[in-house]
Amino acid sequence: MLTVNCICDSCTFLWEAIVNKRLKYLGLMVVIVVSNSIQGQPLYRVTDLNFLLSSLNNQIDSLMPTDINDNGFIVGSYRIKNSSTRGGFLFDGASFQDMKSLGFAEIVAINDNQFVGMDEQRNLGLIFDIRSRKITELESFIPAAINNKGYVVGKEAEKRFRHALFFNGVNIKDLGALTEPEHPESEASSFATDINDNGEIVGASEDPEGWIRGLAVKFEGNDVVDLDIAIPDTEYDKAVGINNGGQIIVTGSNDAYSLSRSVLIDGELSIDLGILGEYGLEKHTEASDINDKGQVVGWLTFGESYRAFYWDSEVGLTRLDQLIDPEDPLWGLDLSDAFAINEKGQILASSGSDYFLLTPIVVPLPGSLLLFFMGLFSLQCIKKKSMWL
Repeated sequence: MLTVNCICDSCTFLWEAIVNKRLKYLGLMVVIVVSNSIQGQPLYRVTDLNFLLSSLNNQIDSLMPTDINDNGFIVGSYRIKNSSTRGGFLFDGASFQDMKSLGFAEIVAINDNQFVGMDEQRNLGLIFDIRSRKITELESFIPAAINNKGYVVGKEAEKRFRHALFFNGVNIKDLGALTEPEHPESEASSFATDINDNGEIVGASEDPEGWIRGLAVKFEGNDVVDLDIAIPDTEYDKAVGINNGGQIIVTGSNDAYSLSRSVLIDGELSIDLGILGEYGLEKHTEASDINDKGQVVGWLTFGESYRAFYWDSEVGLTRLDQLIDPEDPLWGLDLSDAFAINEKGQILASSGSDYFLLTPIVVPLPGSLLLFFMGLFSLQCIKKKSMWL
């Protein structure tokens, strides 16, 4: 009998089963299952987005991307040289589209076919449909996120005590705010930060009198639900993102904002994203975005520096710039922040005032590769009726 040396006992068992024809189609099963699950620690190639600065005849002073959709379309805002004038932009991977003439001073979020932003006065929300070129205006609305159904969340504009708002494609709804039972007369504020495709909305609620010192909340119908997250050494918290699986990322900070931490909420489970370095030395870990795979990006402090981070349940917390492909021309780049990630794993990140797009490269795990090729080989053996089968 042919012997295969392998450190994995399950690999040896599978091979023996294939060779002995105990499971005739096990080879096919291995190929199908493994080919769909080959993955490893991500590596990224980097695209410098500074080339977009020349898109308006070199009149752009600075560029500030904010979001990326699953097609790789990037939105954000720019500032004209020697001016405070701003404009929104869309980059579709091939061309830079200036949206200032359509009223967009800033674009904050994009879904598969629409993006949302605001005007120069920051009191009029604007939704743009990329296919139909239709614009929808949202009065007194500062938008924060849009889902693939075109629903938008954000907060009120031009009010001292602002409430979170929800636009369902037809009407704008005030989502309310938490009030302290002992002080129902207090004027509470709230804001929504994200909405998933199931219509689940998260954000935070607070009031200026100090009865509520900033709490992460979920807006459910007419109710504002305290997520009741206890993050060590913090006094305030807010929910900053929710994916289609219902996983929520929450950041918390202390009163002086000299320390911040982030957790991932998955049902009843609360996962601390951790820190890099020793507790007491590293002061901040702040998550910014999460995709449906549970991949989280944000920024942290590392020594005296700010660094972009990547987190998932397998890799854990790591500096994003350490995941750049060593063969990439920008290997060695220090990234200070990461603020958006799409379902393909593409990440928007920055280094100071420079912005970059990181695209993942698939790096298979050795064990998965072994199983994959074993499956292919066994199928070939069965086909040719080799001497082993």
